[in-house]
Amino acid sequence: MREEHKIKFYNGPAPRGHVAKLLRYFSEALGVEASEFFNPQRLEETCFGAVCVLYEARGAAPRTLFSGDALAVVVKGHVVPTPTLYEKVFKRFGLVAAVKASEQGVKAFLYGNDLLLESVLEIYPPVDSYVAVVDGLDGLVVGVARWDTGSRVFRNVFDVGLYLRGFG
Repeated sequence: MREEHKIKFYNGPAPRGHVAKLLRYFSEALGVEASEFFNPQRLEETCFGAVCVLYEARGAAPRTLFSGDALAVVVKGHVVPTPTLYEKVFKRFGLVAAVKASEQGVKAFLYGNDLLLESVLEIYPPVDSYVAVVDGLDGLVVGVARWDTGSRVFRNVFDVGLYLRGFG
């Protein structure tokens, strides 16, 4: 007999706590106003099990999970900006809260590994919270990491390779 697994699903307004965390990260780590990139009043959230995606609602569309750019991913209560959102900020203000990685470091990171300090080409403060991991060759954001002082590595929180590993 086949075992049935149910995945918890939610689609609706983003909880105020998640919005507040994203806004706080923008002001404290990036030093910019979030409202320059999205309307906090229009944030929606879609959850699949324990993973949620925050996005700016583009208008009601029947039978649509979400429409628009993903702005943040929420895992275990942590609100993590997406590579897409970081790239929008960097286009206007330059690199901040980011690390530029070598080709070898990017390859390892895209397979879900942490970014070793010897694979970091440049650091753009602050790095005491989430940081964008930027490909040193093409300048694209390949994921998000968090500095681990004890291990002296940037811990992989989210990378674009996840789409291929998880859904490929």
